[in-house]
Amino acid sequence: MESDIYLIREIGRDAFIGLMFLTPPFNNDIHLGYLLGQSTRGRDYARELLAGLVSHVPNTGFRLLGGVGRENPASAHVLRKTGFHVVPELSDAETEMFAITLNEKGPM
Repeated sequence: MESDIYLIREIGRDAFIGLMFLTPPFNNDIHLGYLLGQSTRGRDYARELLAGLVSHVPNTGFRLLGGVGRENPASAHVLRKTGFHVVPELSDAETEMFAITLNEKGPM
């Protein structure tokens, strides 16, 4: 499936710090992925990215889905902190799936 890819840049710098991927809606779901450079870790960029996305996307009723490897609790924490919740029926032994519906208002 094709995705829209967005460059993530820090305000005031020319260098990009990561990428965000969004799939076109399918069955009311939009799959989300992001990659941030190692030098950005621990600087709250992931939370800022997700909070900005959720708060600036119209209330469409679409569901954003993001998967996190179970060996990556920091990413799972970021998703929870921005209002995503675990979807057990989509999760498996290796990947925990998270979702938020775009008419919800989660904690920012």
